Amino acid sequence: FISRDGTRDVRPLTTRLQLRFHGIEIRNCLATDSMGYVRKAATGKNFIVGVFHKRTGKPLSTAEISVRRRTSTGRYYFVVRQHTAKYNAVPSQPCKRAIAELRLFCQSDEVLEHLEYCWRQMRSRRIAYRRTKQLDTDRALTDALRRTLTDVVYDELLATVRVRLEESVAQ
Repeated sequence: FISRDGTRDVRPLTTRLQLRFHGIEIRNCLATDSMGYVRKAATGKNFIVGVFHKRTGKPLSTAEISVRRRTSTGRYYFVVRQHTAKYNAVPSQPCKRAIAELRLFCQSDEVLEHLEYCWRQMRSRRIAYRRTKQLDTDRALTDALRRTLTDVVYDELLATVRVRLEESVAQ
């Protein structure tokens, strides 16, 4: 995102390496707690962005932005949780304006639709991951039981359980 006056470039910081490097450059807490921010951002409801000088690419400030939902309208809005410059100082007015402009841009229907689409994708991936994890757990348990009981004993027990299940369903 480029600020209206063309002097600030606002970019998402999404990887641990990007966060750490940005934190080192402007000497703030991102340098030491980048994993904490990566975990927070994993929900898609928190974003860390860096504000850079457009011409030089120099990092100027960092902002943590959260997405909230208005209960009255159901519409999402964006809140700046913190915005700091070098050594956690107050950011310059051009940096503050760039973040305010970004927040306004994020209120557009297109951005909100994109966010909702991404959240749906994240939910479906989490559900698929949980199912895969459960299948892996089930397979591991089956393998452990087979090794402990031997294949013959395991198969006999499984056959007995299946017969009892069929009988209880029939009743």
